[in-house]
Amino acid sequence: QKSKDFVKKVSEDRYVSLESNYDDQASFFEEDSFIIKTPKSINEMYRESEKLHHCVRTYNGRVVMGRSKIFFLRKKEEPEEPYGTIEVQGQRVFQLKGLCNSKVSLEAQNFVRKWAKVKGLTIDSTDFN
Repeated sequence: QKSKDFVKKVSEDRYVSLESNYDDQASFFEEDSFIIKTPKSINEMYRESEKLHHCVRTYNGRVVMGRSKIFFLRKKEEPEEPYGTIEVQGQRVFQLKGLCNSKVSLEAQNFVRKWAKVKGLTIDSTDFN
């Protein structure tokens, strides 16, 4: 049941609308080297944890309860390859983690800043330079 609840939550429009390629806002990101995707299943959360060696797989319950939204930061040319993970709480970007909880590149941080601004989010995180 938890898996079904997870899929239902991440399929909601208010969740999906934060993707970088969503609707008319996609034009803001056409020139960028990164994209932001929504996880589609708990299995994708486990894969993200495994590839990046961090604990996002333990956030499934937070997503189901609506306490957090998790997004995958990807290089545009490698959309299926984990690069970074974003946690949004309410309207705040709370975490941005790369491999082994490291900071992502400055270029990626700047992309997330731009994404947050376009999507009406604030950044409340020490994961940025």
